[in-house]
Amino acid sequence: MKHNELADQLPAGWDLNFDDHAIEVVDQKGAPILQVIQDGDYDIYINTVTSNGPNGLAILKGSKVSFRRKDSLSPQDLPTPIFKYPSGSNRGVRHG
Repeated sequence: MKHNELADQLPAGWDLNFDDHAIEVVDQKGAPILQVIQDGDYDIYINTVTSNGPNGLAILKGSKVSFRRKDSLSPQDLPTPIFKYPSGSNRGVRHG
């Protein structure tokens, strides 16, 4: 990322939204895959879902790290979306 833009293209159907204090990437189902959140001058929080082998996922959500099989992932395992999508018509618009 450079100046809130990705150097490479996102996979088909994925989206990116941001404001002055957060950046979020969601997959084609709208599930947050990456969130970087600035809270105040010194605190930065990162939530992410990354591949952990061919069938596994590593999930960093808040202060917890968990590991799940892709086929057992539930919405409760994922971070709550920050922004509304699609980003083209909702640039920087947060939920509620």
